[in-house]
Amino acid sequence: MSDPLHQTILLTDIEGSGLRDDLEKPVIRRTMYEVVHAALRAAGAERTQYRTADRGDGVMLLIDPAVPRPRLLRAVLRDLADDLTSRNRLAGPGTRVRLRVVLHGGEVSRDPEGESGADLDAAFRMLDAEPLRAALRASDGPVVVGVSDFVHRGTVRHGYPGIPPESFRRTEFTAKEGVLPLWVNGPAGPGPAAPAAAGAPQATAPTGGVVFHTGVVLGDQIAGNKYVQGTV
Repeated sequence: MSDPLHQTILLTDIEGSGLRDDLEKPVIRRTMYEVVHAALRAAGAERTQYRTADRGDGVMLLIDPAVPRPRLLRAVLRDLADDLTSRNRLAGPGTRVRLRVVLHGGEVSRDPEGESGADLDAAFRMLDAEPLRAALRASDGPVVVGVSDFVHRGTVRHGYPGIPPESFRRTEFTAKEGVLPLWVNGPAGPGPAAPAAAGAPQATAPTGGVVFHTGVVLGDQIAGNKYVQGTV
């Protein structure tokens, strides 16, 4: 196993993918990949600056930190959302795509089988968190975005162009490791949001628990983590 490298972590998941039939699934997956790659191009990311791992109904992207996070977040909030809105107008009910998206950053280790690390664990906890799911259910738009405390402190709170801090609300959710914070850009779902806590420490997940084999298409939900294994 190599020494961990700092990476920007971008995760997506398609809402309601399990309800689509086998003719619709390839269409919604293709749409997801097309809008994600287009958003990264809009952020100025070269294809050599990020890696993808397929999750069946989503994708994990590990992005070189040389790509500025404000550009990435702005591209997700604006370009990706606009692209999906346009595509959904022309799509039938079974091929419309709505996404949960998480942006985090941290140390990621790589071995011959894939990537792992506590920060990856935390990012996947956020992607599956009920506050993010509830925000998408409550939204009329095609995307809701959640960011970690790390990204909020380093990017969101500074008010970079196209990233209004007031559009993010702090929530909390319970994971196996305890209560974790999550900042959500989108409407509130049922239940109160957690109050903002200045200087509150960020909870992290323990190392391990997520294994990815790149280039695969199978994904299972196991105890809050996504495990992707197998070969094409």
